[in-house]
Amino acid sequence: MTLNKQNTEGKNMKTHDRVNYIFDTATNDKGMNAKEKVTFHNFNSNGSLVILRELGWTGYDLGLTSGAFATHYYSEEMDKLQGQKKPRYNKINSLVKMMNEDIKRWEEKINKTKEGK
Repeated sequence: MTLNKQNTEGKNMKTHDRVNYIFDTATNDKGMNAKEKVTFHNFNSNGSLVILRELGWTGYDLGLTSGAFATHYYSEEMDKLQGQKKPRYNKINSLVKMMNEDIKRWEEKINKTKEGK
């Protein structure tokens, strides 16, 4: 269920519920404003940065040392956006797109490494 869908069902979400939804319940970023979208990708287990970070460390454990640095650039950029009062959607969307492409690359690298062992 998306954030907007919950709101249209007559459930006006209080701030506390909204935060819990973004951090824990949400499975995608649909219906979120820019600030919420950044928070989702930074902290939710379904967020692109969290997934990429996990893949990077998995790669590192398999001997791909660059895995330790897989999210360095994205972490810095997302932190900058998190600190802005009104982050821009186009910057967020482009970072998320780049992270999703890197997720695919890391999945391929990890699978190739596992096959080689």
